Amino acid sequence: MRATSICSSMSTERGPDPAKGRARVEKRLKHGRPSDPRREGSLVTIIVNDYNYGQFVEQAIASALAQDYSRTEVLVVDDGSTDNSRQVISKFGGAIERIFKPNQGQASTFNAGFQASRVLATVGK
Repeated sequence: MRATSICSSMSTERGPDPAKGRARVEKRLKHGRPSDPRREGSLVTIIVNDYNYGQFVEQAIASALAQDYSRTEVLVVDDGSTDNSRQVISKFGGAIERIFKPNQGQASTFNAGFQASRVLATVGK
């Protein structure tokens, strides 16, 4: 997984409450993704790109699902991994959007995520 951080909202004094994070992940796993991006509030897309980081991708996905803002979609794009990444990603079922593609590099992986984003699909509507 290639990590690109745009911003960090975690406080340096105290980290997130793990119990709240687990509860949010369990809720997302139970209820799945938001149904309509045009409903109340803006939809935020979190794109997790992965290439042979099966040992880390589960934590990255759980972190994305545990965000406080409820109007999120989590897209996980696997760039042709040859390790156990695809099995790990598949465990999250309908809580995430999974995209499995042949290895073409990081830019291609992000572009696949952007194209699949429902945020871009609603721009201008």
